Amino acid sequence: MRLLPMLIGAIAAMLLAAPAHADPAGDDANFLHSLDRLGITYQSPDSVIASGRAVCQLLDDGKSQKDIVQQLRQANPGFTLNSAKNFTVAAATAYCPRYL
Repeated sequence: MRLLPMLIGAIAAMLLAAPAHADPAGDDANFLHSLDRLGITYQSPDSVIASGRAVCQLLDDGKSQKDIVQQLRQANPGFTLNSAKNFTVAAATAYCPRYL
């Protein structure tokens, strides 16, 4: 349960900032490229990567994708339903495709 506040805080911070430029590799690079293609901006690649990985931890803990999307929107009023869904799917695609 302690991951949820961290996830919400990290996502709130990334949504308020301009896109970052990073040179990550592997799953992290794929996740960041997905967010860029979706128009989801973030301040820090490290923070948004941690948030993406936290989505998988929440799924591992039994939260549904629907629950995660609702929590993302509640914590981030500027996050549209579509953006919250896209973020959740991008995270699962990159880090835990078993949940797709």
